[in-house]
Amino acid sequence: MRKMAFLSLALLALLGFTGPAIAAYPEKPIKLIVPFGAGGSSDMSARLITKEAEKLLGQSIAIVNIAGGGGGIGTLEASKAAPDGYTLLWQHKSLITAFHTGASEINWDNLTPISNLMLFNEVVHVHKDNKDIDTLEKLIAKGRANPETLRLPVQIGAGAHFSALELEKATGVKFHIIASGGDTDRLNEQLGKRADVVFQSITPTLPHIKAGTLIPLGVGAEQRDPGLPDVPTLTEQGYDVVTPFNIGLYGPAGLPADVVEKWDQISKKLMENPETQKEMAKVSLFPSYMSTKDFRVHLKKLNDNLHDLAKTGGLLK
Repeated sequence: MRKMAFLSLALLALLGFTGPAIAAYPEKPIKLIVPFGAGGSSDMSARLITKEAEKLLGQSIAIVNIAGGGGGIGTLEASKAAPDGYTLLWQHKSLITAFHTGASEINWDNLTPISNLMLFNEVVHVHKDNKDIDTLEKLIAKGRANPETLRLPVQIGAGAHFSALELEKATGVKFHIIASGGDTDRLNEQLGKRADVVFQSITPTLPHIKAGTLIPLGVGAEQRDPGLPDVPTLTEQGYDVVTPFNIGLYGPAGLPADVVEKWDQISKKLMENPETQKEMAKVSLFPSYMSTKDFRVHLKKLNDNLHDLAKTGGLLK
């Protein structure tokens, strides 16, 4: 029996098997952490791609919402996971803003950036009953005449907080900043008339604009958003405010190269899929694929810009 065992091992060695076979990834379901609440743009975008990604992977993907800390709590949870590809993070620039404001101890380079997939824009909007500020010029005129009175909710330390800083800088209006939660929370603040103006992603806002409940005043993009083709950009109206949110995949530090490569390839396929593009367009989400290499270059530049904005706005930790 010993001789047979020895001969078996020798044969395996000759065939190139020097150790246990490594199973193809993924072998089991994957957890995708969305560090914001359900119903917002981050959550909606993650759920939109999950079904098609599951087909490509042959495994299920469970979305886990872990809100709080401007996205910092969920990001920290993802960073602590084993670097095996079974826990990933779906994040945008709030990853970096939360770090620079001290809401999170994790920055982009403490993780493994995989690829960027999509982009969404933001829109400034007011409630239909706010007739005295139902155009951008009316809003700015009232804001300048009455500093720190127009209530604008933000998630402190998150990307939307920085968008508010850019809006203040460009318009000369000093808003009364209200600490709030994510997209859904800020929408509820305005729908409940506890906020005067909101600057946030178009995706969860679109149904309320189409229903006529909210009035859009300007989009923070270089070009008009196809979801709101009749709404001019802030730049068109003379205010240099461009605040796109690129959103993509990250893993814990030390994620194996083969897992990164597999997800990078899947990301590209997802964003090239006509059906996925069609579903994204319905909610003003747009393909913005960046390879792992390009994503890292983008994040480094974004990090520098957001650091400077935090310093200017007195938010730097």
